[in-house]
Amino acid sequence: MNHLLILGCGWLGEAVARAALPLYENITGTRTSKEGLEALSVLGINRAVFSLGDPLPAQAENAKAVVVAIPPSKITNYAKRLHQLIVALQTAPQSPHLVFVSSTGYYPATGNYSEQTTFTEAPSSPLVYEAEQILAQQTRLKTTVLRMGGLFNTTDRHPGNWFRGKSQVSDGYANMIHQTDAAHSVCFALANQIQGTFNVVSPKPVRKSDFYMAAFQHAQRSDIPSFVTGKPGKWIDGSLWETQGFQFTYPEATAAFKA
Repeated sequence: MNHLLILGCGWLGEAVARAALPLYENITGTRTSKEGLEALSVLGINRAVFSLGDPLPAQAENAKAVVVAIPPSKITNYAKRLHQLIVALQTAPQSPHLVFVSSTGYYPATGNYSEQTTFTEAPSSPLVYEAEQILAQQTRLKTTVLRMGGLFNTTDRHPGNWFRGKSQVSDGYANMIHQTDAAHSVCFALANQIQGTFNVVSPKPVRKSDFYMAAFQHAQRSDIPSFVTGKPGKWIDGSLWETQGFQFTYPEATAAFKA
């Protein structure tokens, strides 16, 4: 059976499920509670309660593909639990294609980075870095790692509502990715059996000052902070993902506020 299992069917995972409906005969999405699963009923997909560290849900046995979209920030012993999950998937009957939703927190806080860049500085998110090291050690599963930039949309994660109470924000590059492009990137990797590690950010560079000013205007916000230049920041090169044939809905992130 053409079956997709989404572990972590939250803000991004639910968007992946919606985008994947035309691609799969059967989709199962997990959340950590029965109450959380109720919100998924409108999609008409299978649902299961699952927390990282639990035994895999029964639906994993016939899953052709598995998406892991579970942020590490609020999970204790994340690396150990992720390792347990990878071991379990390796012994699953289907040996599924694994798409792991990572983030550009893999890289240090300052500098310019492509997928091939090596660095010795500490990563912005040590948990993300450690998770990718665990994935790199396994060889049985077909694996895709998508390092997502800053995730946003223009409704429930609107950047125009960020930085409340701040008078100044450091300028630099805004390495952002709209929810639509993020979800479609996951589906594109699955549909085309793409393997490897990719930065997923809107490919046309945009400064934070330009991005957030467009967001503040879209949100009709009046308390707009100023942007301070001169502090080092981070730029993420997302061109490799484009070479795979993916077409962005928002190749420049500010376009989301003009749609």
